[in-house]
Amino acid sequence: MCIRDRAYQKRCMINSVPVLAQLKAKFEDDEEGGDIEALHVWEEAGAIGVRAIMEAMIEIKYQHTKSIRFWKAKAQDEGVRATCQFLETNKTVRVLEFMDCEVGVLGAEFIGRVLEPSIDSAITVLKLDHNPLGTAGLAMLARGLCRNSKIQSLSLTFCGIDSDGSKYLQQILAFINSDLKELYLQGNHLKNAGVFQLFRVLEINQVLTMLDISDNQFGEEEKLMEKICDVIVKNQTLKSYNFKFNGIFEDGTKKIIEAIKQSKVEDVKLNDTLAKEVQAELEEAIARNKPKRKPAKKKAK
Repeated sequence: MCIRDRAYQKRCMINSVPVLAQLKAKFEDDEEGGDIEALHVWEEAGAIGVRAIMEAMIEIKYQHTKSIRFWKAKAQDEGVRATCQFLETNKTVRVLEFMDCEVGVLGAEFIGRVLEPSIDSAITVLKLDHNPLGTAGLAMLARGLCRNSKIQSLSLTFCGIDSDGSKYLQQILAFINSDLKELYLQGNHLKNAGVFQLFRVLEINQVLTMLDISDNQFGEEEKLMEKICDVIVKNQTLKSYNFKFNGIFEDGTKKIIEAIKQSKVEDVKLNDTLAKEVQAELEEAIARNKPKRKPAKKKAK
């Protein structure tokens, strides 16, 4: 039995939680299993179970894990707290994910602290999909993200963020040293007002390359469509948009197509219910912007 296994079993006993079958197999002898670079848990560990895992990692000062993912593990805020305590001492974890783990505002506050420059975390990918963070949770995350220069991909899909959340998205995207390239916001409630404010900051942001705001309850309001089209034309780095499952129909699509023709945008996803001729025109406009593949060089005989 290796030191990891002993530390984990001891922490399970102290916290009065069962050893997860999944981790019992994972925490094997070093000679057989080697370093654990991916700590991925999909069992319902619960907040105390997550704490037992992280206390063991802290105890042995583990510095080999590169990704931590909890999926439907019911980690909750206290599980996030324990994970963040480990991350404060760690410089190897680059991917952090809590998916559908009942993480709320307090958990978001813990993560926001870890993302502050003073901690100097190595995290580049953060996914918190399907958690009840709300706009208040986004505000907590923004405290760290608005000064973070390492996060490259942020996913907050189905997190209950409303139109007021746009001001915190603005803070994150306006940071001059931001390296955030991908932003996933599907299934929130930004609506017309929130999307308009989001696109205001995209007029100055020159780092983001991919934006997903599908299913955010916005439509073809004239002022909003003008702003979206203006960003499509003028933003030189943002080349991929997902607008699906919103109230953009043929009139709005035609305006977007005209903007695409004046831009370098390479991918735009819109509703599948468009008329065939409009869909064909959209695909043609996008195809013109995609870089041409260079023919493969023939090897000299």
